[in-house]
Amino acid sequence: MTTDRPVDPRRPLAGVTVLVLRARHQAGGLGDRLEAAGASVVAAPVLQIGPGNVAGLRRAVQGLARHEYEAACLTSSNAVVAVSEALAAEGLDARAFADVLVGCVGPATAARLSERLGLRPDVVPDSSTAGALGEAFPRGTGRLLLPRGDLAGSELPLALVAKGWKVDDVLAYRTRTATRLPREVLHGLADGTIDFVAFTSASTVRAFERLLAGRPSHAAAVSIGPMTTNACEGAGIPVAAQAERHDLDGLIAAIIELVGHVVEPPTSRRRSGAPWPSDASIDRVVALDAARAGQPVPVQHALGFALGIGVLGGAVAALKPWEWEPNQR
Repeated sequence: MTTDRPVDPRRPLAGVTVLVLRARHQAGGLGDRLEAAGASVVAAPVLQIGPGNVAGLRRAVQGLARHEYEAACLTSSNAVVAVSEALAAEGLDARAFADVLVGCVGPATAARLSERLGLRPDVVPDSSTAGALGEAFPRGTGRLLLPRGDLAGSELPLALVAKGWKVDDVLAYRTRTATRLPREVLHGLADGTIDFVAFTSASTVRAFERLLAGRPSHAAAVSIGPMTTNACEGAGIPVAAQAERHDLDGLIAAIIELVGHVVEPPTSRRRSGAPWPSDASIDRVVALDAARAGQPVPVQHALGFALGIGVLGGAVAALKPWEWEPNQR
């Protein structure tokens, strides 16, 4: 991937490979949007979604149908799916939300709500974060249904309680880390054939870190928002870019912008037809990097490297002086 390649404005990610860490049905169409922009998408779900407090959620949707709630906040597509399944199990439908003030954390969750129940939320914050939803949601004094996953934080319920709501925080689903990353994904991260990793949540960052288990990765990390970026920093993953808009469109825009600036050395790519590095090779590289970490570079090595670069640069300049013209970009 270089800045000199021809770019089709309709497919600005042509020739780029992006790792998506959620299953297609859970990623809000991220893979489809990336492919529409020309990218090759590698899907490797690092999280597995399972049922939460099924009985408690079914009681909650019964309460919705009995008009016991004045409001509801949905913080993920998984929460929407869990609620819609609980409604169906109780023989209910979207009419249970009649006269209920509904908030969604972002456009992806709102789109899933429309897809599953045909509903349009009343409140969607400009920034797709739980904190932004708490700020945007109006004050109230009634009961509010908050179906969430087991990894959700306390920021949103505290903000809602501060605004007067009586929050019924129901465990709608549980999140578990997958058992492993596919071998081809580990190889692609190690040899640079995967260009970017798209991080859509702090939980995917933590799961990815555990599954990578110290193996090398040369892919650039792109974060959907500040909470995800903080998780990357805590995991020791350098963030190449953070989306300005904290949603999927913003994430894709950040990758497109990076593609226009990142120049990769040709040696970072696996040669066509060359064998994949073995797991043992990857482990040896990791061990070597760990052993070298923090050790100073010997002076003679540094001098030798500098002299070598000087000789090489002179030779190239003599042979192809036109290649030393500055890029006019």
